[in-house]
Amino acid sequence: MVARRWNGCERCQIREPGAAGTLNRVLGCLRRHWERIRYLEFRSQGDHIGSGVVERQCTGLGQRVNKPGMNWHPAGLASLLAVDNERQRQQYPSVALAA
Repeated sequence: MVARRWNGCERCQIREPGAAGTLNRVLGCLRRHWERIRYLEFRSQGDHIGSGVVERQCTGLGQRVNKPGMNWHPAGLASLLAVDNERQRQQYPSVALAA
């Protein structure tokens, strides 16, 4: 379905000045990044396609380490992040997390 619409965009008549260049840039971007933007396929596999889950984790961790009066030594913060990473890995085994 997307491919048919995409092909239709390539054949459409552009009447506004400058719009053809914009359309060509958008289509070029879609071609280059198509493997990463297959959202329907990813969602059907149960993957999250939005940034909400990641943003929520970052916010939670930021609140955890930035409470009033807290000062973290780099080694201590690295240890906390390692523990948190392991907890996340166990909670979401299908997601590859950075070590």
